Amino acid sequence: MSDQMVWLREHMRNHIAEYASGDHCENVVRFPNAPTSINEDTQRALFLVQQAAEVIRDVEDRATATEARAEALIRDAISKLESAEHRIRALEAEHKAAQARIRESDRKLEEAEVALRQADSRVAAAEDRLYKVEAHARTCASRAEDAEKALRRIEDAIRTQLLAKRRAGSANSPAAA
Repeated sequence: MSDQMVWLREHMRNHIAEYASGDHCENVVRFPNAPTSINEDTQRALFLVQQAAEVIRDVEDRATATEARAEALIRDAISKLESAEHRIRALEAEHKAAQARIRESDRKLEEAEVALRQADSRVAAAEDRLYKVEAHARTCASRAEDAEKALRRIEDAIRTQLLAKRRAGSANSPAAA
């Protein structure tokens, strides 16, 4: 359309110049009562048409530039959107991986808690057995002490009786007389 405007502008300039010079084509049919020269109103009208053509060309140029800027903005926005979508997909994949790691950690934590409860139970059972063994050991130690005391008393009783028999036997013996 810009080419058409250039052509129209050139055509109008040539047309105005042709009328201004007075060189009229021979093939032009003259209407009766038509002015033979270009009057001032016609020149103004042609000038206004030329200005309108220039304004239209400027508007078209600005529209083309605006359209180019809009297309560049659209391409940039599409590029940013694609980049954001790619980042979102990457973050979603990271999120899924993190959730899988969390589930695995939770499973391991549950296993550790079960193992801890079992260990606590074994420790409690071992402590109970230890308590019973210590109580049994104290009982055995007390019995051993009692047995040792009884053995000493028996030994003392045996010594006492043996000594008493020896003394009685020495007193009854002739050597003692």
